[in-house]
Formats: sequence, C-alpha cells, structure tokens
Amino acid sequence: SIVSRSKEMIGAVESALDELKVRIISYKLHGVTPDETYYTVESYSEDLRRWRGVISIQSNQRTLLSKNNIVLLSKNIAFVFIGWKYSVTTDGGKTWHKWDGESELPNWKCCASDLIQRVIMSPDGNGAMTLRFKPNSSLEVMQLRTQNYGKSWKAD
Repeated sequence: SIVSRSKEMIGAVESALDELKVRIISYKLHGVTPDETYYTVESYSEDLRRWRGVISIQSNQRTLLSKNNIVLLSKNIAFVFIGWKYSVTTDGGKTWHKWDGESELPNWKCCASDLIQRVIMSPDGNGAMTLRFKPNSSLEVMQLRTQNYGKSWKAD
C-alpha cells in the first residue's frame, strides 16, 4: 500500500545576487519513522524557471538555518553548507560540485548536523573549512584548505 506523507516546512533562508538564487529549506515529513528533520539546498534556474535540488540531508538533530550557510561571492560563484555537506558553483548555479564528510573523512561516523562549523573563501578560490567533531571522537576540530573554491579540500 502507498503511504501518504505530508511535508511541513519548518524554516527557510534564501540569498540572491543577480540571477543566482540559493535557498535552504527545513521540513518534517509526517508519516515517516524515525521523526527527523530534512534539509534541502536548492538553486533557482533562470533557464528552467524552477528550483532544483543541490544537496539534502536528514538529521535527528535540528540545525538552526542561517544566511551564513549560503555565501554568494559573485553572480557566478556561490557556496553553501549544512551539516556534513558542502556544495559550490562557479557557473552561476548551472552545475554544483559536492563535498560529503561521510565519504571524504576517513574514520568519521556520520552524522553530526553541525560538523561544518564555518567556511571562509576569498574571491580567488582560496579558503578554509572548520569542522567540529562529536565529543567522543579522537579529533575535536579540523581545518581543511582549498585553492579551487572547495572543489577539493586538504587537511592542514
């Protein structure tokens, strides 16, 4: 039998620069166990005249949405992060490169909704990502560096 699931939006943040638009939506799905919060990052495609999914996570920990999670460096370059995922576009939102802590961090057990604490990026593509691991982890804080807007990251 098909189970009907209703979606209850909890919150959203959105940023725009020229035609580049990015948003994060948080929501609950009713009729789903376990009771978790879902987060979806979307970008608006002017060509298609609709919102497209970029990355999604589901978490048993609620994360406060902030415009600090979406950074528009120019009309072509933007990045967004939530939980343990990061994504960047350098072509105005047409394509997105994704980084997932679950697959990129050896020995890290998913999923901390606040793993990525902060990302800073300069207009030339050099940047840093600060990660905070769970208290029971052998690592507490880690810095990753990039020279290509976060298409690839290396530990300090």
